[in-house]
Amino acid sequence: MRTSSSLRTLMASFLGQFVNIILLFISRKLFVQHFAQEYLGVNGLFSNILTVLSLAELGIGTAMIHGLYRPAANSDEEEICRLMNLYRMLYGVVGSAVFVFGLALMPVLPYFVQGSGIPGLRLIYGMYLFDTVAGYFLSYKQAMLAAHQEAWRTTAVTQMVRSIQIILQMAVIVCLENFYIYIAVQMCSQLVANFILSGIVNHRYPYLRGNKRGYPSREYCRELFQQIGALALHRLGGVLVSHTDNLILSTFRGLAVVGIYSNYQMVLNSIRLMMSYIYNSFSPAIGNLAASEESDRVYEIHSALDFLMSLLYGWLALCLAALFNPFIRLYFGSDYVLSLPVVLLIVLDFYLHGMRQMTLRFRDGMGLYWYDRYKPMAEILLNLTASVVLVRRFGIAGVVAGTVVSTLLTNFWVEPLVFFRYGVRDGWKRKFVWYYIRRGAQALVLITDGIILWMLHMKMPVHNFTDWLVWGGLCTALYGLTISVAFRRRKEWRYLCAKGVEQWKILKKKFGKI
Repeated sequence: MRTSSSLRTLMASFLGQFVNIILLFISRKLFVQHFAQEYLGVNGLFSNILTVLSLAELGIGTAMIHGLYRPAANSDEEEICRLMNLYRMLYGVVGSAVFVFGLALMPVLPYFVQGSGIPGLRLIYGMYLFDTVAGYFLSYKQAMLAAHQEAWRTTAVTQMVRSIQIILQMAVIVCLENFYIYIAVQMCSQLVANFILSGIVNHRYPYLRGNKRGYPSREYCRELFQQIGALALHRLGGVLVSHTDNLILSTFRGLAVVGIYSNYQMVLNSIRLMMSYIYNSFSPAIGNLAASEESDRVYEIHSALDFLMSLLYGWLALCLAALFNPFIRLYFGSDYVLSLPVVLLIVLDFYLHGMRQMTLRFRDGMGLYWYDRYKPMAEILLNLTASVVLVRRFGIAGVVAGTVVSTLLTNFWVEPLVFFRYGVRDGWKRKFVWYYIRRGAQALVLITDGIILWMLHMKMPVHNFTDWLVWGGLCTALYGLTISVAFRRRKEWRYLCAKGVEQWKILKKKFGKI
């Protein structure tokens, strides 16, 4: 059940996102052709402002989904109703707060867009604000689908509505060239998606409409607000760490350096987005697992999924190390290429970020964020200090090194420690040590492959995209060979192979019936 749910979510995410990426590419081209450049700037500016305001959510969504896992697994309808009543109230408060703070910014909007000749600026901002606020009053119900391992329904509806929205907006751009209607289509699409999902939840769980007055106990509310406080620190840390590199580079090295680095960031952000669909698709199943299984079973599944993600990120890191600079040179030109040591440092930061993700999914699914609540503050302090000190001498390498140093000194050991000590518990010290032994073995395989590729690169340089594709195939073949030799005896390898065969037989049987 959990595996099938995760695979359905993953397939819905990938298929929908693939279609939407193509549509967005076409839509952006039309937007630039039919609207002044200022409208594109306004679109980005208002989206960023409202993204910052959405920090008022403070992680309530994550906490509420975690709270629903256990009663959902036990089919405790009364407890589910009490929790949903509380979440409806909290999201109403958050939506109202975002609306009030958003309105408070209206008088100062001209200071953010000085010299703009766009008419009705406050009206456009108000439309964006309404689009953001409206979601809070209906989207809380989607937690029911996630808690019952039906997040694929949410993904399918939102991606489908998103596709229709982009198509309608393209029609508005070409036929009407009216920016206000363009935003109105976006507003209506958000409302339609929320109404559809709300209707699905009401249909599948009709008992939610029967009890709208009861609330959880004071003890639970106290625990919930404690978790929200911890999650707020994590969200703050994530925002500050991930949004300061370009600011530091711009301050100490200038915008030209930021422009060169942004090309590498664009590629990495695209890969991170696609990878997030993989590990996020497991989140509902992990929450259900933690609520219904013993710690030994949780540890077993964590080991298998963490091993899977380590293999995927190892392959991506190896390919990036070998193919990143050739791609930048072929696509943007030699003037935008960074030195190999800097690229390897960027790839290391990407690899460390990816290797954390599955443990973080288990931390969120098990509600363990309270135990490392001060870690984000230490991460922020270390990251900013190291980046500012190193950027003066080393530029981009110094900023990235600051992020790597802060990760190694905080996230690299604190997050696994919290999971093993408070999530696994039984024999956690031994399992914690073996976790890093396995990490070392995987790193050794990557380093070996990297040395082999470097030696081959001296004899087979990349001159065009055909060579680049050949190198991609060579990296994949080499990595596949080495990991199959090095890890074929591991329990996690056999588990993943067995699961893959099992799901293939299920899919084959279903397609056979069709």
